[in-house]
Amino acid sequence: MPPAPKTERLQKLLSNLGITSRRDAEKWILDGRIEVNGTVITELGTRVDPDKDKVSVDGTRISTRPKFHYIMLNKPEHIMTTRRDDRSRPTIYHLRSLKNSPIQLSSVGRLDFDTDGLLLLSNDGELVHRLMHPKYEVERCYRVKISRQLSQEELNKLRTGIRLRDGLARVQRVKLAKKNPSSFIYELTVTEGRNRLIRRIFEALRRPVLKLTRIAYANIQLPRELRHGEVCTLTPKQVHVLKGIVGLTQSSLKKP
Repeated sequence: MPPAPKTERLQKLLSNLGITSRRDAEKWILDGRIEVNGTVITELGTRVDPDKDKVSVDGTRISTRPKFHYIMLNKPEHIMTTRRDDRSRPTIYHLRSLKNSPIQLSSVGRLDFDTDGLLLLSNDGELVHRLMHPKYEVERCYRVKISRQLSQEELNKLRTGIRLRDGLARVQRVKLAKKNPSSFIYELTVTEGRNRLIRRIFEALRRPVLKLTRIAYANIQLPRELRHGEVCTLTPKQVHVLKGIVGLTQSSLKKP
């Protein structure tokens, strides 16, 4: 008996290719913008075989086996992570290092306007999706600058959990990294990416954050030599480990 075709949902394929998000892909399908083997598709349940089927968007044939790109950006402060901002603030896609890229890269989560540091980007939709999904509990490490040293009670609260409006927030690890005359710098590790999580945790402790920098995501460390606004390509080894953390192997890429 011949093996079953390795098909996947059309909207998932488009997302995995880094062409658009799954939600937007569904809208494109319903709007009749997608063709498979010359036929306009309007059903969200349509499945395709990337090895055999020919997919077009707005009449333009797309490659169903593209080359994936994986990069890191040292995001500057006072810049948005979104592709567009309704207040016309600059975004990472206005940076010279990303502005003229012919590849549509999506960010792995976001860093808020006032936060700088490590941001991963890729056109590998499945990896981006898994790295953000709470199921995989991917570690994020931050450097936090505050004006006064944390008490032992406050350190214990960070480890046991602080109640926020959207649930309990717990820090996996916390340590004092540097002590200055007028400030203290802590390194914290969390395994979730809720909006403004670190800032809200410190607000709950009544300790305003003076500066917040992400220094690591999963196995990827922010290089000291990477300046604000600059990007660099992840090594094959870094990508391999990154995929392993979220259970993404070459065979799982082909599963529906």
